[in-house]
Amino acid sequence: MKPYLFFLGSGASVPFGLPTMRQMVNEFEESLEKYSPVQKLYDLVKIILETAYGYVDIESIFSVIDIIIRDVRYIDYGFASVHKLAMVGVTSLKEKAFHRSEVERANELARLMKEFVRERCKLGDSAEVDDKINRLYGRVFEAFCNKYSIGKTVQSGKSSFFDPQCPIFTTNYDLVVEQYFQGRSYINDLWKDENNIKTLDVEKIEAGPTTLIKLHGSLNWFQLGDGTVVNLDSAKNRFGSQNVKGEVMLYPIRQKDLYLYPWFNLFYRLKKDLSDTNNWIVLGYSFNDEFIRNTFAEIIKNPAHKMLVIGPSSKDIVNEHFGSNDRIIPIEGKFEDADITSKVLQHL
Repeated sequence: MKPYLFFLGSGASVPFGLPTMRQMVNEFEESLEKYSPVQKLYDLVKIILETAYGYVDIESIFSVIDIIIRDVRYIDYGFASVHKLAMVGVTSLKEKAFHRSEVERANELARLMKEFVRERCKLGDSAEVDDKINRLYGRVFEAFCNKYSIGKTVQSGKSSFFDPQCPIFTTNYDLVVEQYFQGRSYINDLWKDENNIKTLDVEKIEAGPTTLIKLHGSLNWFQLGDGTVVNLDSAKNRFGSQNVKGEVMLYPIRQKDLYLYPWFNLFYRLKKDLSDTNNWIVLGYSFNDEFIRNTFAEIIKNPAHKMLVIGPSSKDIVNEHFGSNDRIIPIEGKFEDADITSKVLQHL
C-alpha cells in the first residue's frame, strides 16, 4: 500500500488568485449583464437551483444548460423521472423537453460560460504567484516527505524543492500543480512526448515519480479529429494535418460521458489508486460531484483507509455527504494556513 494520496479541489487553488466554483457565479453574472438575450435563462436556472439545493455554483448551472443543449426528450430523463412526469400530466413523453429557442439560448450561454471559465482559470504570470505556489506546496510536501521518509528533496540554489512522489488527483482545470513541478522535477502527468508532440496516454504508469491526474481535463487539453488528445499552449483550428475538434474539459460531469475516452480511464485510475493508498488528503473539495463522492464512500468502507478533508467548511461537508465515520476526519482550515500541515500530520 502507498502511504498517501492528494485530492485537490478548487479551494486548493484559491491562494494563487483563482476562484472557487461558487465565487465564479458572482463574477460571471457581472460579465453577463450585457448579454440580455441569455440572461433570463441564466437567472431562471439559478433561482430554481438555489430554491431546490440552497446553493448554486458554476458547475451546477452547467449541468442544467448541458441538458438543454443536448435537446433531450422527456423519455431521456430516466425511468423514475418519466413516471413522475406522467403523474403530473405530461402526456407527450417522446416530445422534446425544450423549445428550439431555449436550446439556442442555452448554446450561447454555454459558449459564454466556457470562455469565462477558461479565462478565469489562467494563472497570473508573476513572480509573486510563482513564489506562493513554491512556498505553500513545498511546505506541505516537505512535511509528508519527512514523515514517511519517501519522496525526493532537491537543492535548488538557496532553497529546497520537495517532490512527494505520490499520486495527485484534481478536478481543477488550472495549471497550478504543473507550475510547482515545472523545471524542477519530472512528473508522470500522462503525457507521451514524441517528435515534440505531446499526446495523452491514460495508461501511462511509472514507478517512482509523482503522478498527476486531472479528472476534468485541463486548459491545455485539446482533441483532434481522430480522437487523439494533445497538449497545446493555446487554442488552434488545426494541428499538423488535422482539425482541432475542441477543448477537453468536462463541463461538468456527464454520467454518460464517464464511459467514454478519456474519462472512463481517468476515473478507473482514481478508484485503483484510492484502493492502493492508506491515507487520502482531500484539500478544498466539496464532494458535490456524485460519481466522485460515491467512489470515495465505497472504498472508505475498507478499514485500511483514512480520509482527511481539509477546508473552511470541512465538518459540514463530511457530515452532509458521509455522516459519522471515524476514518473520515474533517480539518477546519485553509491550504495557506501556517499550521495546516501539523493538523494533518497529527491524524496520520
